[in-house]
Amino acid sequence: LSESYLSVPLFEEDVVGVITVSERMGSPNHFTVGDREVLNTLAEQAVIALMNIQYFEKQERIALKTMGTFENLFETGDPDKEGRSQKLASLMSGIAESIRIDEHTRQNFQMAAFLHSLGTLGTGVGENGEPLSASEESTKRVAMGIRMARRMDLPDNVIPIIRDQLEHFDGSGGPRGLRGDEIPLGARLLSLAEAYLGHIHPLNGSPGITMEEALARLDEDSGNRFDPNLVEAIKAYVRKGPEAED
Repeated sequence: LSESYLSVPLFEEDVVGVITVSERMGSPNHFTVGDREVLNTLAEQAVIALMNIQYFEKQERIALKTMGTFENLFETGDPDKEGRSQKLASLMSGIAESIRIDEHTRQNFQMAAFLHSLGTLGTGVGENGEPLSASEESTKRVAMGIRMARRMDLPDNVIPIIRDQLEHFDGSGGPRGLRGDEIPLGARLLSLAEAYLGHIHPLNGSPGITMEEALARLDEDSGNRFDPNLVEAIKAYVRKGPEAED
């Protein structure tokens, strides 16, 4: 059977799309002027929604670039830290892409990676200048990262990545004792990627270990500290020779 069509353009400054609906000829109700007006109204609403999406995506890209710029400024001059935040963000994004995570979510992962690194600024000492233990420093780093995320008005799903990065897959981590899929995917990935980089690019000035040695270390913690599926994903990803391996 033949069909009739009704199309209206989506206008911003230029045509950004078209909405088309079809109707079989011979049906009791053909398209009317009223139908066209309804479709025009829908088109106007669709353009507004589309522009809002594009605006927020642009704002997120700007936020990501801004955080990257801050990172570069703070890391310059420190051989151990220089370029590290970008490596962490790239590693997280690359692994996520390899397991078919969408681009928007990958951007959130990158924001979390930058906030994770920014959260290390000034966290080595307590309020009275006393040195912190490793666990105290980690807790303070997480708290600082969360504060930064809230002040920058970042997407809501960035904060759980920062908040839950110290959780362990088997439930032995903290602060909430989450386990398995209760831990946000981004938090599981951040913990794993940071551990990998910590093995091959230590922050204490000591020499790093090889890629395969680092992957073997991650294997040892697969199922307890780390998500086994993500351990397999990072192994497959870095063995293809990404920049994070350098």
